[in-house]
Amino acid sequence: MDASNSAHFVMIPLVAIGTMNPMLDLASALALRGSVVTFVTTPVNAKRMESGIDHCTKTELPIQFAVIHFPCSQAGLPEGGENVDLIPSMSYKSNFLQAITLLKEPIMELLLKSQSPKPSCFITGSFFGSDVWVNELARFFGASWLIFDGPGVFSTLCYTLLEKCDTFPKNPAEPFHILIPFMLQGMPHDVTITRSQLPPNLTYRSQDYKIKEKNMEYFDGIIINSFTELEMEYAQVYEAVTGKNLWMIGPLSLHSNNEPSSDVSYTWNRGNKSEIDEQQCINWLDYHKPRSVIYACFGSREKLSLLQLVELGFGLKNSNHPFVWVVRQKEDENIDLWLSEFEGEMATESEDKKAQGLVIRGWAPQLHILSHPSIGGFLTHCGWNSIIEGISAGIPMITWPYCAEQFLNEKLVVEVLEIGVSVGVKHQKYFGILVENSTVTNAVKRLMNESEEAKIRRTKVKKLSIMAKMAMDEGGSSHTNLMKLNKYAAL
Repeated sequence: MDASNSAHFVMIPLVAIGTMNPMLDLASALALRGSVVTFVTTPVNAKRMESGIDHCTKTELPIQFAVIHFPCSQAGLPEGGENVDLIPSMSYKSNFLQAITLLKEPIMELLLKSQSPKPSCFITGSFFGSDVWVNELARFFGASWLIFDGPGVFSTLCYTLLEKCDTFPKNPAEPFHILIPFMLQGMPHDVTITRSQLPPNLTYRSQDYKIKEKNMEYFDGIIINSFTELEMEYAQVYEAVTGKNLWMIGPLSLHSNNEPSSDVSYTWNRGNKSEIDEQQCINWLDYHKPRSVIYACFGSREKLSLLQLVELGFGLKNSNHPFVWVVRQKEDENIDLWLSEFEGEMATESEDKKAQGLVIRGWAPQLHILSHPSIGGFLTHCGWNSIIEGISAGIPMITWPYCAEQFLNEKLVVEVLEIGVSVGVKHQKYFGILVENSTVTNAVKRLMNESEEAKIRRTKVKKLSIMAKMAMDEGGSSHTNLMKLNKYAAL
């Protein structure tokens, strides 16, 4: 295809590891279908995506990776604080947003000097309401602006309706009003939630959230890492309520399966270098029977207290099911000490018990683990990437939401799709609620047993897994939507 007639997508991912990998998959998918892509990142984030960038480079697709300086010192950030999970604490949030805003000028300069066609569409994360500069860039080039923000359609619609309808309970009595269930107005079916399960900046309309709402008026549509067969009715309502376009183009984690001469080995270090040797992990998984292992992971950012980790660890161990457990807090001395004792205790037990638990400290190759035949359940924090990857792999889930839109994702998994079991958390992380080890054990046993209820869950998620793969195949719903997105941007 003549590059001068191609759409030129400028992609600026939200600098959070959970959105960078799907954005990279999207860049590859668009380029494979004839578009030119400029992918903007920063030095630290480029290093973290090194395996994915190298893979895209080897495919010789029309993707230009533009690595620009991230102005940490100008914004009062420590050097290297180029990602949400790399800043010391959320007290640096305003500094981080200031640094993002300062990216406008170098990106403008980059695009003006580029030999690529004029940008026709900007695809960005939603920068916590600090993204009006993206609208200014897009309008300067006469381009459209689309948001690719991470969540699925169900939770996106729920948030949209909450913002528009303001249906929160009015009882001001604290703390009890946060526990009062209320109905989300405008959904295709009944959905109830409590204020305690929603982010405080949404429920109390914080200033930064009001700014975000205002800025969101400027974008032209959204792209969602999901597929039509999973969330079509919510997409239809979203488009009707907002008047904006919505494209479902996932699951993007399956994109590499459809690449010509695809080499999926690069996904082992996807997003960060894995903390476990590939062969060691595969050997451990191969040792176990099909559908017998629980995989427990709380995403790229969520960190549990030592007290909660102890309860979770013994809950998994007492279930008597083998488990792979990913623990992110690898630099905490107290957690390191306890984990060493926990692993040592398992190692001194019988030979069968010795192989019961595999603890991975730091980054884990989630896509590889979920696709292994031995995995029979996924204990997840309900981040959307994890949900869609679990569905793609056909794995039923134990849901343990932590913050953000995760409680809404849990509702979709447990109440709507009926492919998961909840541990019963009722509050966002800010309330510090402890889940006891017996609760974890019971959830694992309920998910992994051979009851009729468990068999139905497994059957349903397997059907969704097949639909997900078909959506990404040529002629499937997501493949078709990718072609439509290319045409939209080229107009």
